[in-house]
Amino acid sequence: MVNREFVYWCKDALEGIRYWKIRNKVYAELYEHLEDRYEYFLAKGYEPKEAEKKTLEAMGDPRELAPLLAAIHKPHWDYAAIITRVLAWALVIVTLCRCVAYIYTDGLHFYQDTWDPFTQGGEQCVALVEPDIVRRESGYTFRLDKAALWRTYHSEPTETGEEYFDSLYISMKVSHLLPWMREQQAVGHMWAVDNNGVYYRSFWGAADGEPSVRYMPKFRWFNNATYTFFFYDTVTDLQWIELHYDRDGRDMVFRVDLTGGVTK
Repeated sequence: MVNREFVYWCKDALEGIRYWKIRNKVYAELYEHLEDRYEYFLAKGYEPKEAEKKTLEAMGDPRELAPLLAAIHKPHWDYAAIITRVLAWALVIVTLCRCVAYIYTDGLHFYQDTWDPFTQGGEQCVALVEPDIVRRESGYTFRLDKAALWRTYHSEPTETGEEYFDSLYISMKVSHLLPWMREQQAVGHMWAVDNNGVYYRSFWGAADGEPSVRYMPKFRWFNNATYTFFFYDTVTDLQWIELHYDRDGRDMVFRVDLTGGVTK
């Protein structure tokens, strides 16, 4: 049967120990020691109430013992172990989430045979290249890994008789070695030129109807991001295209060879 006075004494003695795992362990040891003393006094012929009183007197004032126990049982290593385990599991979870997101976004729109992103017509990938161009600036890594020409079919021929139009999509990954560094939004200032001499303004400076390179984020996670750059209604006989970024002291050029690409 649990002795209530012994329980109160142990709680007072353990007041300075904050970590529950250590507190429970010391509580069990103290309570067992109290019971041993209690049994000792009972064996000496004391009545239960008198044996209880003698036991508590022999153990001393729990409030005076509390700071001594707290000093002895400092949970530094225990807290370090807990924090390490929490960080390890967080890293595993984050890694798994990033892998799942990467797998999903990496194949989106580039490897599917058919896709229907518009209200009218369907779209089909008719050319795909994987240039794997890498540029490193200011701790950031820019990797242009895929480019695809997609043909969108109209539900009905246009007034000029066109049954489809072609669009170019380019995938770029931006990352940094430091996990707390976010990708730079300045990728929206990139411009482009193709083998026909057509100049594509950046998303920020292009007027409506003017050839432009636009972008949208496909995937963002801490210090990593994946963007899709897209060129609607590209010109005929597109053989190569260069994506340029010459802002903030950088001069990066990504040239994508599309030899054998689509000719309208």
